Amino acid sequence: MKPFSGRFDQRLTLDLEAEDQQAIKLQHIFAILQHAKVAFDLKKQLWQSVNDMPASRAALTVASLAPATLSDALLEILLND
Repeated sequence: MKPFSGRFDQRLTLDLEAEDQQAIKLQHIFAILQHAKVAFDLKKQLWQSVNDMPASRAALTVASLAPATLSDALLEILLND
């Protein structure tokens, strides 16, 4: 058998490092998507529970959840969506 050259070992090491970095990026993206799904599911559950309430109680709940000012509402949209 012919021994591997140093250049081949170096390329193999670089390829493995690139694959590791790619795997780390994919894990990070997956974690972000999981957090986004949890946030979406919570919002969906909240609005579903509001929809299931009697109208007067739902109005009070929505009013209590609403931002105090338009700038607060815009800030919330930018931060959460």
